[in-house]
Amino acid sequence: MYPQHNPVALILLHWRFPFVIATLGFLLQVFLVFQFSVTTAEPDHIRYGARLLAGDPSRPDPLLDSKMPVSVFNALPLKLLPGSGLKTARLPTACATFLLSLLTFHFAFQLFGFRPALFAQCCLLLSPHLLAHGALATTDLYSALTTLLFVFTLYRFRQQPNRFTALGAGAALGLALLSKFSALFLLPLLLFLLPHARLLAVTIGTALLVLNLGYLASGSGTPLAALALRSAAFQHLQQIPLLGALPLPLPAAFLTGLDWMHFHNANGNTFGNILLLGELRGERLASASGFPHYYLIAWLLKEPFGLQLLTILGAFAAPGPVRLLLLAAAAMIVLPQSLFSNTQIGLRHILPLFPLTALLAAAAFVRFPKPLTLSLLAATALSVASWFPHLIPYSNELITDRKLIWHYLADSNLDWGQNRNEVLAFLQNQPDVQLNPPAPTTCRILVSANLLAGVIDENYWLYRLRPTPDAHVGYAHLLITLPSR
Repeated sequence: MYPQHNPVALILLHWRFPFVIATLGFLLQVFLVFQFSVTTAEPDHIRYGARLLAGDPSRPDPLLDSKMPVSVFNALPLKLLPGSGLKTARLPTACATFLLSLLTFHFAFQLFGFRPALFAQCCLLLSPHLLAHGALATTDLYSALTTLLFVFTLYRFRQQPNRFTALGAGAALGLALLSKFSALFLLPLLLFLLPHARLLAVTIGTALLVLNLGYLASGSGTPLAALALRSAAFQHLQQIPLLGALPLPLPAAFLTGLDWMHFHNANGNTFGNILLLGELRGERLASASGFPHYYLIAWLLKEPFGLQLLTILGAFAAPGPVRLLLLAAAAMIVLPQSLFSNTQIGLRHILPLFPLTALLAAAAFVRFPKPLTLSLLAATALSVASWFPHLIPYSNELITDRKLIWHYLADSNLDWGQNRNEVLAFLQNQPDVQLNPPAPTTCRILVSANLLAGVIDENYWLYRLRPTPDAHVGYAHLLITLPSR
């Protein structure tokens, strides 16, 4: 029987190449899983996942403020394989990247066809930030996956508005809310469902059900007035008689997590300062507010030129309804974080943007000459390869001296602890080098980029000197030689 008459053969033919591409991406992720040292935030994400596995979704300390139920996937390998090591906990995130790759292909196939879908998939797997965070036991990659799933289900609903697609949109929204609090900014996208009021109710009800299941329905129905809340905004809501006493269909841990986030946002980034283009802002500085242009600048500096150009071309090339949906979703990801966040600590906070830009790149592939789009893809591959495997600090060619990235961006954009093993190996071979000396010295110094940039401590003595580094170790630590007095 010819393939065109055999449904199974058609499916195998359709998915053969995307599965190969996704598998290659997965193998690359597994390499990075064991390449990166344990980053700053991973132990707390896993700790929260372990709490949830034990049946306790509460947040007893501020380090669990933004940790989410989706981290149970990362805690599960450590429970099933005691003593296997934290890096094993990263493997579920790599599996989620595999699923994200296939979903990107499928979405792009629905929009533009087979070859543009393969192009979108390649663009996705050449994004240095998705590759980097897809190898970590954090929630950023899960947020990218569930956000894209929600946008895809909205697209399916617009194509076929019925109870089934409304349930799909609600389930996807619930999963997004279990992955990241910033998924709340996606709620305005429900306006796409507004002409169908009953189906919109189905979507919202399904989202609430999934959200409650993810938190084990712990404390669901508890009034705000009965919770111990810290932020001024939530305490004000508690004092509103009707609202404070109203049983809310939300898990208590979801509300207390939101409260922690509001508290930290209102009090500045209590875990360090924000750096952008040499300017510091923070709790102890003249301004504690975020930068409205933070994520735009971070995108301009850290996204490969090829993908930037493909995104811009795709924004013009995409059909009107598709452009509206993708750009509306992109706006809901970027604008609230830019305008209302005082804790801007990395491009990873808008990681869900990058699957959407891969879809826009597919639109550019359809509309513009193939030599142009393929050349931009090849340029992206070369740029990313020149940094590999140091993909967390990746910056494009606008920053010509890679030893000076800390002048422009820092924190999890640059130094998140991922190069700790490299630093230890370097120090073993260079016994005369001091690591992060607390007081002025004239020896050779290896210093964290976050210390040198003033992100951790604006009073650190080397930050005031602003020396020029001689070299770097994994881009996140800088080697400095100070002259003898």
